[in-house]
Amino acid sequence: MASIVIPIYNALEYARECLDSVYRAAPRMPFQTIAVNNGSAAEVAEWLAAEQLRRRHLQVLTFDRPLGFAKAVNEGARQARFDRLVVLNSDSVLTGGCLDALAKVMDDDPRIGVASPVTNHSGPGAQLVSAPPPAGADSPIYEAQRLFFYCAMIRKEVWAELSGLDEIYHVGTFEDDDFCLRARMAGWSLAVVPSAFVGNHDSRTFRENHIDRDACMRRNREIFFDRASRLARASGGAPRFQREVSSLTVVVTVPGGESGGLLDSLRSLANQTVKGFDTIVVAGDTATLPAVPDDLAKALHLSIRPSGELPGTAQSEFVSYLPAGDVYYPFHLEVLYDALRERSAAAASTECRVAAESPVRWMHRRTGSGTLTLARVTCEQSPAATARGRTGDRARQLLMRSLAGRSAAGAAPAASGKPDVLLFNIVSWDALTQRPHHFVKGLAERGYRVFWIDTTLVSPGRFLQGAAPRKLAENLFYMQLPGIDGGIYHLEWNAAMLELMSSAMDGLRGVEGIGRAVQVVNFPGWAPLTGLLRQRFGWPILYDCLDDQQAFGELYGQRTTAKYEDELTRTCDLLVTSGERLFELKRDRHPGTLLIPNAANYSLFSAAVSGGLLDGLARPIVGFFGAFADWLDIAWIAAAARRFASWSFVYIGSDGFARRENRDLWLAATSAANVHVLPRAEPARLAAYLAQFDICTMPFLDLAITRSMDAVKIYEYLAAGKHVLAPALPEMRKFAARGLLFSYDSHEESFKLLEALATRAPAKEQIDARQTFAASHTWNHRLDQLTAAIESLTKRNGDPESAA
Repeated sequence: MASIVIPIYNALEYARECLDSVYRAAPRMPFQTIAVNNGSAAEVAEWLAAEQLRRRHLQVLTFDRPLGFAKAVNEGARQARFDRLVVLNSDSVLTGGCLDALAKVMDDDPRIGVASPVTNHSGPGAQLVSAPPPAGADSPIYEAQRLFFYCAMIRKEVWAELSGLDEIYHVGTFEDDDFCLRARMAGWSLAVVPSAFVGNHDSRTFRENHIDRDACMRRNREIFFDRASRLARASGGAPRFQREVSSLTVVVTVPGGESGGLLDSLRSLANQTVKGFDTIVVAGDTATLPAVPDDLAKALHLSIRPSGELPGTAQSEFVSYLPAGDVYYPFHLEVLYDALRERSAAAASTECRVAAESPVRWMHRRTGSGTLTLARVTCEQSPAATARGRTGDRARQLLMRSLAGRSAAGAAPAASGKPDVLLFNIVSWDALTQRPHHFVKGLAERGYRVFWIDTTLVSPGRFLQGAAPRKLAENLFYMQLPGIDGGIYHLEWNAAMLELMSSAMDGLRGVEGIGRAVQVVNFPGWAPLTGLLRQRFGWPILYDCLDDQQAFGELYGQRTTAKYEDELTRTCDLLVTSGERLFELKRDRHPGTLLIPNAANYSLFSAAVSGGLLDGLARPIVGFFGAFADWLDIAWIAAAARRFASWSFVYIGSDGFARRENRDLWLAATSAANVHVLPRAEPARLAAYLAQFDICTMPFLDLAITRSMDAVKIYEYLAAGKHVLAPALPEMRKFAARGLLFSYDSHEESFKLLEALATRAPAKEQIDARQTFAASHTWNHRLDQLTAAIESLTKRNGDPESAA
């Protein structure tokens, strides 16, 4: 028995062919079809209405705007009555017997959680064939580490266990990789069934709707890699079922003095989908290696050898290599191992997610001959590896030579006479619009040249191809520094990395004519670089402390954040905090600490006008926007949706969860029919959403990380004059004391407040008080304070030209 879910977003010609094929090739088992109209044009709705009258067991769900592929499938799956769920793309075409063949494979092997047919169009792998199989063909199934979900049969228990597709992937791509990885980690196997065939029209939904599939791929690839990396590094995170492999040895090499990432590498081996291999750590100085927990050493059959014993160390048939600090994703060894065994190859190589120049992770046979195989699997190289130049020495030399030439040419300094501002960020430019975005735009408008140094870093090779800053607006420039194809958050600083980045900044100084400058630092991880730049060029450091960085570091596994945060607090030339609690905590450690709270774009949010984006939702609408992260009170979110089942709860933002269990709870809580999760939006669109909120919320837990948050959203809610409900956290007291918002100490108290607020719109005097407050707390007010601080710093430090 199967429930077939077909998400449909326009592309009517292909959707019609898909639905016809379901009934033409109807399986012998009982089935239902659930067509999800994912915000399509009127002609699709009319066609589906007609189809529902003439098709048996066809259910139609209609949404007035696109939900994204993952959410559309999840909504359809909630209506599934049977124990097998089939996800079917609307540009796919079923053939006779296909679903019955998938069901038989699942009946025969209870370990198979997901089964998929072969097709004429898909990514590389066993699912792609040149032609349908001959009638009656019964080829053996192929166990895979991932499946493309153009058509996939999934056990309902697996779907429930994993809470469906992760909606962070929104429009589509990589949600199937993500589901498959989580299924493998949960102990289920995946099967390709060669006797079952589905035709596929190759991304027609993307093409017909003019969606940039490549852009979606780039965005979602990084999300997926980040999740795979976290799963790889997790302590005790091994899959519930690990396939046994034989005659395989993994050699982990530890260059002298660089053992810091060894435990990450070993955990990633313990978290593989295979087990039974031997692990040999080869180190120049075994005495300096960190202690390896006994359970980890036992699981990996671990032995440690000095470097001199490397020749002949591994006696297995297959040998793989992993430099300390680098990480294999959970399916990595399995794919390399199968590539060698099944293709009789001599060696298999991999792509590195962040390698500077070329693939360097590989597995080979000790003896034998064959062809070199490139297995399309991505591993993660450590920041230290790239910095010290395993693959990057040549690139670093070219970089320094190139920048030296550019610096020699020189350029005129800024004409305004104002100091330049170098903002070393805590967020990327394309993240949610936050305090750093408001500051740099405001400074640029006031005549300061501002250089946004992004959190994302690039390989030296890519940096060479586009090292010049990119102009974002008048006086505002975007810059990425060379290091790794990743980010600053987990960067491991050493002499080579400092040399690389300081050379890049010296080149920027020469090319752009930077003389007087202030370094504004949001993230403590930049401290080693900004400290060196102050020493070399006399640029003072203004540490703009936005949050409790030690709490953030603990949550997101940023191991060195606490160290650098303490250093930056003590040594910066001026410390600024965004909230009163942070100010109280910091001023004793750094005399002269300045409080510059957050604010609102008052002109935008006070004039918010509905664009009809939430038309059709039941009132009242209870809204929230911001990051979906571990500090959300998910129990409150779930309980509020249950208690007020006739209301609409809208959450707008992006996924920032550090812990899988919290993300899973979030997915479960937001699966309720009256909960609507929308992707993050630009400020103008956000204001249009806000105009339709009846009650604004901030459902945060009482944690160290939230006690210091002076949330920007509160100022924006108040600028619109809305009712605001928030927990009684320290930074909320100034608002509650003035009667600007309603605070609560318990869920029950909050629900009583919700009931009361839902029955009465804000009175004029309430709106006036809220907006008057917001009008006196704008980003312009904050910029007055910030520019005064910048000017004071540059005068205090004098003219740095002689220091250069």
